[in-house]
Amino acid sequence: MEITIKTLTTNQFTDGLSNVIEIVHWSATDGTSVIQGSTRLNPPKKVFKPLADLTEDQVVSWVVSKDAARIKKMLADTTAKALTTTVSPPWAEDFAYDEPDNVRVIRQTYEYNKAVARLAQYVVADGRAEVREMQPTGEQVFNEETMEMEDVMHEVITVTAINPVEATVEQTTYDEEGNATTTTIENPLITTDNAERAAAQAVIDNTPEGIKQ
Repeated sequence: MEITIKTLTTNQFTDGLSNVIEIVHWSATDGTSVIQGSTRLNPPKKVFKPLADLTEDQVVSWVVSKDAARIKKMLADTTAKALTTTVSPPWAEDFAYDEPDNVRVIRQTYEYNKAVARLAQYVVADGRAEVREMQPTGEQVFNEETMEMEDVMHEVITVTAINPVEATVEQTTYDEEGNATTTTIENPLITTDNAERAAAQAVIDNTPEGIKQ
């Protein structure tokens, strides 16, 4: 979400302060939709920064802290409306559908993120190693050397270990007469994992660079 400040509504003089910003008028975009809106700020506290010293980043941070949830919902609602359309049914002679650019961006972004998440999963043929790290227990003790209170730490398993699957399995097939034949094949779990990972990598390779950023 990117917010651009358009104009400011200020009270030229109030409570001994000059040009106090009361309302910020902005535009916001999520890369697909653009909306216009405004945010009413809280009265200034003890720390007051003069209008001439303000930067856009500072004002944007005020808007985000006050209105981020509302702005995101407005963008989502606008995107949802933009994604609805009316087309003839596919069996009609005049049926035609060309994927709009904004829909293509949404679809490619979704597919890219899904592919990245799939590749982040562990390889079933290799398994997954256990990961441990030190985390605070919530208790503190006094360190006589540093003369400061310090967190009591303990080791926590943050990622559990998963053993690799067997590389091969035996598969039994039967002919028309009921005779059994047993062969050794690659573990289907590995075959499926490799195929899904290859498909995910293909999606990533074919995703435009602008989507990946």
